[in-house]
Amino acid sequence: MQEVLNVRQNEQIRRGAEVAQDKFVERIKQNVNVTAVVFRTAYECAQSHLSFREYERCSQLMTLFCGEMLHSHHACANIVKHIACCMRKEIVSHIVNNVKAQFSLMIDESTSVSNVQSLIVYVRVIFDDTVCTYFLGLLALTVASAAEIFTKLTGFLTECGLTESILTEQLVGLCTDGASCMVGQFSGVAKLLKKNVLCCSRFTAWRTDLSWRPKMLLTSVTEASRFRFFVDEWYKTYSMSPKNQAKLQCIAEALAIQLMKVHKVFDVRWVFLSFVAVRAVLRDYPALCKHFSVLSEQARSSRESSKFKGLINKL
Repeated sequence: MQEVLNVRQNEQIRRGAEVAQDKFVERIKQNVNVTAVVFRTAYECAQSHLSFREYERCSQLMTLFCGEMLHSHHACANIVKHIACCMRKEIVSHIVNNVKAQFSLMIDESTSVSNVQSLIVYVRVIFDDTVCTYFLGLLALTVASAAEIFTKLTGFLTECGLTESILTEQLVGLCTDGASCMVGQFSGVAKLLKKNVLCCSRFTAWRTDLSWRPKMLLTSVTEASRFRFFVDEWYKTYSMSPKNQAKLQCIAEALAIQLMKVHKVFDVRWVFLSFVAVRAVLRDYPALCKHFSVLSEQARSSRESSKFKGLINKL
């Protein structure tokens, strides 16, 4: 009798353990599915160029699937960073494990509107018989000098897994603009790379556009400097004044003119932005002349009146 009770008790214990294990496995699967949904939502925010704060709104819409965790924009930033690291590791692994996978680098230095200097790094490699270009990283720069860029670039590549030996054997090209810190004859980034990477060459496809940047034009062409000053004054007159914008719009409608919005010409922008400004001046010319005349007559001071009269003369 005691043996029968022991058998039944052991059977109950075994069944209880199986039920607990099944519940544990089911819970694990549920957590994995929820985590997958969270990661897909964060990836969609990055892929669609949305603010990380939009992730919170998307997560609230998907609370039924996402649960109650990882809903903040900080969590979204961390998730996107983790996904980016995994994708970068996969690209680097393809290059490292395939000896025949030759690749080239595309780099450019840029300054944001908040005056922060950065180095953009792309890698170009053949993947599945297709030439693909992948974003590799954005590096913060303290000084945009050739030595600083070279140090940051090589340190970043080594950290990713592209060691000096791999660069020497598989790196075949460097694509950059014609700035002196990039392709300087004696101490440019390309020159510094060539000392260690024998096969490295460079392209200068951006050199034409670089020569037309407004900052370079201003140093040699007086007319360009005057036009830049006029565009800046035009931008200040209308960008921060809804009243002036409304009045100019009324004048344009009376003259049957479709206005073009003026854009500020930044030094870091290329020739296209200058072209847009010139085209806007040509399109808005009659309305601007008439509105500047009105502003000069209704000015509060003689200085302000002289300012708009001067803009009319420049037009």
